[in-house]
Amino acid sequence: MKRALSLILSLLCTTIALAQHIKVEGRLVDAVTGERLPYVKIQYKANGQDKMAIANSVGDFSFQADPDGIVHFSFIGYEKHSVKASKMPRTVRLSPWTHTMGELTVTAHDPMPLLLKINKQLKQEHSEHKKEEAQYFMRMLTTYKENSELVEAFLTARSMGHLRDIAVVKGRYGRGEELEQGKLDKKDTQNFHHILEMGPWFTSTKFWPNTTSPLNPYLSNSFLKKHYAGLTLQEVSDSTNGKYYVFVFNRSFKYWYDDGIVVGKLYVDANTLHLLRFEGEVQNIFLTLDMDSYRSHSAMLMYLRITFDHSKGYTEVSNMDCTMISHGLNVTSKCVLYNVDDIDLSTGLQKNGNLEADKKVKGMRLDENLLGSVQRAGYDETLWEKSNIMKRTDEEMAAMSITSQQDNEATNQPANEATSQKATPWVPRRIAKTKMSSSGQGYTESPFYKWLESTKR
Repeated sequence: MKRALSLILSLLCTTIALAQHIKVEGRLVDAVTGERLPYVKIQYKANGQDKMAIANSVGDFSFQADPDGIVHFSFIGYEKHSVKASKMPRTVRLSPWTHTMGELTVTAHDPMPLLLKINKQLKQEHSEHKKEEAQYFMRMLTTYKENSELVEAFLTARSMGHLRDIAVVKGRYGRGEELEQGKLDKKDTQNFHHILEMGPWFTSTKFWPNTTSPLNPYLSNSFLKKHYAGLTLQEVSDSTNGKYYVFVFNRSFKYWYDDGIVVGKLYVDANTLHLLRFEGEVQNIFLTLDMDSYRSHSAMLMYLRITFDHSKGYTEVSNMDCTMISHGLNVTSKCVLYNVDDIDLSTGLQKNGNLEADKKVKGMRLDENLLGSVQRAGYDETLWEKSNIMKRTDEEMAAMSITSQQDNEATNQPANEATSQKATPWVPRRIAKTKMSSSGQGYTESPFYKWLESTKR
């Protein structure tokens, strides 16, 4: 009788706790341009505990929170914004950093001395923290002609500076019913996960042994002059947000890069010299598409946006999104990855207390086939159900043949709670490290850079 009474009281307490939550959802946009803001960091409270979420690639967010709690939004280049959970508007407008005449100072500098100083700091961090690991959630949508496929996985990786030694804890891939039921086709191959290893600070990996990046353990004055033309640096300061540096790296076309070269725009805190954010491309990459009777090659464009965190005392990848496009093969792949250290990957529940003291779950090391590694790691429905994973975009829902209405009714719920159409078989594919012709464009002349500039982030 006591056991029965205890169970009833426990269930009652759980029901009351759930009833105290409200669903908070909306869309984040630029207050000036109205453009959507992707991957904004969101902090809120649930059951009195601090929680974190992140907006998806089109700025949408959805989570359960305490109605009286305050929700905080933060994004580099924008003023911080806070709203009471129960009064959340459907559209949240973030104001870009504003400067009044006389308050803003932009100064040109010689970038070499500062870059060498930043690099020295990163080398020291790497020597002390190169084995540190973090947990991430990854979602990758790949489209080939009329076929689409979604990969979702919880990962672990060494996280100082850039990701490496990536392992899958649990995952699933497919389309529609395939994803819902965790069905995996052993014939499929794909190694797009290697793009996650890229960044402005880069140590060589097995797949990318000779990739050129603007920051690396062997950086020197002669290296920068040889590989990067038109290297520029601006110091931006204002009375509200302090100082930060903006570096722009354009590649030199005097040399051939077999394993690609990283170019782009890097934001650095002027006081601490901490990396804040990177927006750029990986050039000189080729895609190989293997089919039943033939193999095709085509140039591939790779776009990166990476945000860094320093709360653990070193430069750690916080979140990143990648877009890979091969116009010649009609292949597009979009990937987003963000930190989930606050989730216990053995249960899917939020961790409490000291995150560093919690035992991290070991995953299965990724090999050259992402899909095969996901298959061996297996799928855990409970982990997806209990974790507050990022809301799917309309594009991802359309690819999954799940309606937007069903998504709104079951936000952050496992895919098996929605219906879908029969999946179309997917075609094997992989990245090949072969030479490609240069487009002849510098980073500041590329369409991607112009698009980034138009967002004024």
